Amino acid sequence: MKAIAKCRPVAVYFRPQRGNAILGTILVKLMKLSVFCTTIASAILFTFSFSVAENTKPYNLLFIMTDQHRHDVIGTAGNPVIQTPHMDFLAADGVRFSSAFTVCPVCTPSRTSMFVGRSIGNTGISTNAQSTQDTPETPLLQMKSYDKILNENGFFSEYHGKWHSPLFLAGIHKQGDESYFYNFLYSILPNGKYANSEKDSLSELIRTNAPFDISELKNGLQFQRRFFRPYAPVSVDVKFGLPSPKSIGKKGQPEDVPSSEAADFGQLILDAKYSQTSFQRDLVLQALDNAKKAGKPFNITASISFPHPPMVVTEPYFSKYRDKNNRPIKELDALVEPSIGDRSLNSPYPLNNPRRNHTGHFNEPQKITDMTAVYYGLVTEVDDAIGQIIQKLKDIGEYDDTLIIYTSDHGEMLGSHGLNGKGNFYDASIRIPLILKEPKGEHKGLVIDKPVMSTDLFATILDYTISDTKTPSDGQSLRTLIENPGNNSWRDFAVSEWNHFTESVPSYCITTKDWKLMLARSDKAKSALYDRKNDPNELKNLLPESNETEVKKYRFIAEELKQKLVDYLKQINHFDSRHIESFDIFVPVSVDNIRKKREVLPRPKRGS
Repeated sequence: MKAIAKCRPVAVYFRPQRGNAILGTILVKLMKLSVFCTTIASAILFTFSFSVAENTKPYNLLFIMTDQHRHDVIGTAGNPVIQTPHMDFLAADGVRFSSAFTVCPVCTPSRTSMFVGRSIGNTGISTNAQSTQDTPETPLLQMKSYDKILNENGFFSEYHGKWHSPLFLAGIHKQGDESYFYNFLYSILPNGKYANSEKDSLSELIRTNAPFDISELKNGLQFQRRFFRPYAPVSVDVKFGLPSPKSIGKKGQPEDVPSSEAADFGQLILDAKYSQTSFQRDLVLQALDNAKKAGKPFNITASISFPHPPMVVTEPYFSKYRDKNNRPIKELDALVEPSIGDRSLNSPYPLNNPRRNHTGHFNEPQKITDMTAVYYGLVTEVDDAIGQIIQKLKDIGEYDDTLIIYTSDHGEMLGSHGLNGKGNFYDASIRIPLILKEPKGEHKGLVIDKPVMSTDLFATILDYTISDTKTPSDGQSLRTLIENPGNNSWRDFAVSEWNHFTESVPSYCITTKDWKLMLARSDKAKSALYDRKNDPNELKNLLPESNETEVKKYRFIAEELKQKLVDYLKQINHFDSRHIESFDIFVPVSVDNIRKKREVLPRPKRGS
């Protein structure tokens, strides 16, 4: 038995890749033989070491995720203004998915589904608040993440940056000898609440190297409470033109000026080397050095917080998209969305949507270009960080043996339909950038336009790294699509969901190449059907606007899309499938019935 125990780490480390399945099977069987394990298996490993060594070591994973990166703000996607040479390089050296969709346009639900490969209906994680509601004794979610599976297969793992998922999933990333498994990003304060330790470390770095003094707040400069530094607001900021605050309260916010991080847009008065992106980049660079020293296959995540609010950017990135008069460059005018003036008369997201009134004036073109210049600066700063991370991967000799994924958890409206942020089913909110650079780089410069979903990444990661195609998930491995782009068996739609029991906006969305259906379930909300081919800006909802001669045609299309949605929900064993199946798009359910269903509907099992 001792001989078997000795061989187990070798069996885990030498996971067979495709093309070596037979040899891998022979080795595993031999290693299970207690009598011959040490002698025969060692001999075979020695004999075949030169012929299979290149393929037997599992491939590494470098997962780079940003927060709120809009799908079309990247050079390789055709944007003529944004400067993202390193993302463009990855796309040229790998595969870009031009029709990638998040399964939920909100941070915590989206990230959780990505980590475990399950829909939000199956995880039960549907709000940002749930990211800190679980405890070791009562975790909200007990599904295995791809992190956990790779860790069990002997991978060296580090995760740095924004977490924003149930803390239970962070358990494998503990640092040092700390016994509390949330410590890599969170620590427990004396009052029992969680504190973000990396965020605290950044704050300490800034306060030590760029200490704030109240005298700095002058000439209209405002206070940015996350970074504890002054910033110069731009016109879209609600504090633009207001006097500088005279004092800072106990909670680190001005006492005499309106304060909300989501409303902060402008230039952060701070040396770029202390910015949030630089801080997170440096942690990842160190993690790659640590991984190389560990001598094992690695799983490193760079979760970069920007371009999510507060949208405050340091120089030289603040001026990157501004002219010598500090105005947004004219090229940005052409990128203002045609839907910015959408009156939303037949929209499922009416004019009283709180997103419109929450943080400023997002239906005014001049203010949107001001916001866009800041947003683009943040994206370019992230891109520079990615370039340094890729260079480090090359420097340690692991670039060719690493699966690199770049994506975001959701998009950003950036003035589309007069809105900012996310939280809806418009393309600007649910479409995400997705680039995959394969180990060995067999497919270069490939662009795939079939709809894919963020839940597909779970199966993809396990497929490429440890050749695991058996672990169940709600997604599919993108490897099958990359190796056969014309794959007719790949689904022709993507599904997004949120607010299963809402009374005011749609709960589900299904998108195909030509059509999009947003499905509402209340008589106080609207469903919507959009012709994506002829109405790419999603301005004309065909359901309420259809006349008598069109209604039969559009009803057929809407019902066909709804059936695709139902079939998918059944396939993944979604708790809501039977209720969606019985729902009539054209006869909305009353709010009272929605409330009753909220009480009787079975809730998803979070541990399966």
